[in-house]
Amino acid sequence: MMFTEPLAAKIIKGEKTATRRVMSDNPRSPWSSHRCLYEVGQTFTVNPGRGVKRVAECEVTAVYKQPLGQMTEYDARAEGFTDRYSFWVVWNDLHGAFDDQEVWVVEFKLTGARCGECDGTGQMRNEGRSLLRWHTMPCTGCFATGIDATQRGRDFVARVERELAEAAG
Repeated sequence: MMFTEPLAAKIIKGEKTATRRVMSDNPRSPWSSHRCLYEVGQTFTVNPGRGVKRVAECEVTAVYKQPLGQMTEYDARAEGFTDRYSFWVVWNDLHGAFDDQEVWVVEFKLTGARCGECDGTGQMRNEGRSLLRWHTMPCTGCFATGIDATQRGRDFVARVERELAEAAG
């Protein structure tokens, strides 16, 4: 499934667990208004653009139709945004003016091997020189997801974050 680079990076970091897609009148489209081709339990690759190699894999956990206007703040966070307004700004850039159209919602979870650096917990134990001799911190190998991020995925996230920081000035 294709995503913009910033949203693909959010999937790898575990910050995006859902996507909304415009329904199509074309019966051969994966987003046909009659039937979504994505089903619960199915896995898909995360591709940050057409013809770009995958950077992660996900498993579908839910598929349903929803009027876009019924999206909640919780839904916006699952989409990788801080709030509905931020989501709608990006939606308008990608799809034109926002209206109350019905969309497909695909919820998913990042899949793959358990992270070897944190043993799948998402937290690293670190012996430091603090008052608390042992403390935990988010794992940098898997972005605190507990799922092994491939080196290609880690490099991809680092590049996207660097480009976003440079663009922000």
